[in-house]
Amino acid sequence: DVVDIGGGRVVDAHRTFLYPDNRWGEFLERLEIIDVPGDHDGFVLEPAVRTLASHLRLALAEAEAGLEEPEQPASRGSQPVAAR
Repeated sequence: DVVDIGGGRVVDAHRTFLYPDNRWGEFLERLEIIDVPGDHDGFVLEPAVRTLASHLRLALAEAEAGLEEPEQPASRGSQPVAAR
């Protein structure tokens, strides 16, 4: 069982503080938490893994789109240099 002790703080039956991000936010500039069906072991099994895969596909596509480099303007009078 989980108990809300107020102020956004939650503890489990062993009185251990629970964090929505499992404290990963301390190490990352950007963190997005997405709820998927299943428990710690079951979310990587059918059918829950389909939801996980869908979210991962979308996140990877967004990350790849953000990595595309803008075209560099050519300098006037510059010529390509051949490798030697």
